[in-house]
Amino acid sequence: MPNPSPAYKNREPITQEEIDTILKKTLLITDTYRRLRARCLIALLKKWGRRRNEMTSLRFSDLQFTDKDLFITFSLLKKHKLGMAQFLKHLEKTNPSALSKPYTELQTDWKAWKNTSAGTRVKHDRRKKTVSLEDKYAQMILEYTRYMHDNHPTCTYVFPSGRCFFGDTYLLDETRGLSGSQLLKILKALAPTCWLHLWRELVAKEVIEADNSIDAISKVKTVLDLQETSSAWCYADRFLIQRAKTER
Repeated sequence: MPNPSPAYKNREPITQEEIDTILKKTLLITDTYRRLRARCLIALLKKWGRRRNEMTSLRFSDLQFTDKDLFITFSLLKKHKLGMAQFLKHLEKTNPSALSKPYTELQTDWKAWKNTSAGTRVKHDRRKKTVSLEDKYAQMILEYTRYMHDNHPTCTYVFPSGRCFFGDTYLLDETRGLSGSQLLKILKALAPTCWLHLWRELVAKEVIEADNSIDAISKVKTVLDLQETSSAWCYADRFLIQRAKTER
């Protein structure tokens, strides 16, 4: 999905009315697999607002169902851009002669380098979430999981990759998941202007509205698994309502 147009960049998070409309559209999908897959995708976004790589890496082994609850373990990839000191150490090993450059040039080179794979450190982490099976969105995830277990039990990923053959025949890949762009195409077909980040904003907004206090900052950070508290503050600046003192 392309970046949002300027007309939509500053729009509010996706609304419940929009979600209900999207879910109604999924019911028009005649193919059972595609219909249940779309509803599972919407359910996961609505409850947890995950990033695209956290969705594409989700495996069926990450889903656990008990009599009352659904437990989901998401895999997180947190990127940390390396600093100037690490860049200088990198030059010592790979290109010592570059250290003779003026410091201003080294700063320019460092800014470019930290956007490369060599200048980025990736930390792998896991986070477990849970929701009651009485939740209607949990039921959508359960319905899709049961369908896949009964019809495609060897698929590893929740959203497996696949290919179309002979028109409408769709053959699933048992060992590969969809790419981020492929996952976005599913969403775009249902809601062209509702890109993924709007679902994260909705989750943050709901957390803040449920606890309209300073404590909501840490809750947003935990729910969305944000690396920096400053990111949670950005959501608070948008959605926290400042209540005036009541005077009599």
